[in-house]
Amino acid sequence: MKKVFMLVDCNNFFVSCERVFNPKLRSVPTVVLSNNEACVIARSNEAKDIGIKMAEPVFKCRDILNFFDVKCFSTNFALYGDLSSRVMRILESFSPKVESYSVDEAFLDITDLEEANYFDFGKAVGDRVYKYVGIPVSVGIAPTKTLAKIASKQAKRSGGVCVLLEGVNTVLKATPVGEVWGIGWASTKKLRQNSVHTAYDFVNQKPSWIVNRFGVGGARTYWELKGKSVSEVNNAKALPKSMAHTRSFKNPITEKSEMRKRLVNFASSVAAALRADNLLCHEVIVFLKGDKNRDVYYSNGVTLPLENYSNLRTDIVKLVGKGLDRLFKSGERYKRAGIVAINIISSKDNNSLFENNTKRKEVAERAVDLLNAKWGRTITVASDMLVKPEKTFSRSPEFTTKWQELALVF
Repeated sequence: MKKVFMLVDCNNFFVSCERVFNPKLRSVPTVVLSNNEACVIARSNEAKDIGIKMAEPVFKCRDILNFFDVKCFSTNFALYGDLSSRVMRILESFSPKVESYSVDEAFLDITDLEEANYFDFGKAVGDRVYKYVGIPVSVGIAPTKTLAKIASKQAKRSGGVCVLLEGVNTVLKATPVGEVWGIGWASTKKLRQNSVHTAYDFVNQKPSWIVNRFGVGGARTYWELKGKSVSEVNNAKALPKSMAHTRSFKNPITEKSEMRKRLVNFASSVAAALRADNLLCHEVIVFLKGDKNRDVYYSNGVTLPLENYSNLRTDIVKLVGKGLDRLFKSGERYKRAGIVAINIISSKDNNSLFENNTKRKEVAERAVDLLNAKWGRTITVASDMLVKPEKTFSRSPEFTTKWQELALVF
């Protein structure tokens, strides 16, 4: 039986999340900015139409934002993550084989679907997601995951659903090779130098030519574009290679005590994120970066090992002081810093024997996590209160995860 895959892609996801609880934003140019409000990371169609580019620094497009009265929001990952999980649960009601590829995309294996009309099925999926969550989606259906990605892009231009089981070559001829999933900018440059400009040009090369220049990854993309599935839907959640909390500072930090406070807060966030996903780490990277505008640019980091795999705030915070002592130089103006947890495993795979005291600490920290998740960030470790979060000019409420910020209907 020939494989059939579906890719469900949430349209302009972060902006769509903002619109769920603020319908006045519909048809209004809207953007979502990065954590430090330095650049654009999501745009509505209206914002795209007036020329705002993805990842464009805010200072470069500020005149456009002001002239067109573009609505700007700081990232609200608590809201986006919750709505994403709701979308994924709905998709799981259509197929037992769902791979959450990113926060706004998921692959479904619908090979065994008894429904013969794939277009109607795709429309039913999109309608249910929009009805239950309020997020518009594009649905691409094809015999491989790579072709399903191309179909989902076509769906954005053709009413929301594209079934690419026939007439594939016509679509490949209209698809720039740089838009193909798995072909990066460096490979695109090399392909164009060899007169390969479209996905159709790519699949008309000899397999040996592809392998010699782009290796196994290129060969996988080649066969997927030819309609041969070499990548299955993976239900298992892949372990992240790292978990990080980094930040650029609006005002440079020059005092070691101030930097210590910041890094302690970052370490607390990383530890909470690890516990939330039942993960442990064995190494932590601490890094500091100076002001690029100075004559001598300072940037340095250090990797520090934990005694055991851990997700405890107390363990990770202990490394902050060690890292800071090695990295901090008086007289520098630090513009960015961060904590990165690496060498990550699942809690289930940990075979080391924990002392009872360590177990009690983990239980206590998880209890704080649960209370904060249920009631908002109401319980805070003393050292985490030393630094007030920098003000953001517009963050929407956490409508679905904080009692204090629930939407009110009058």
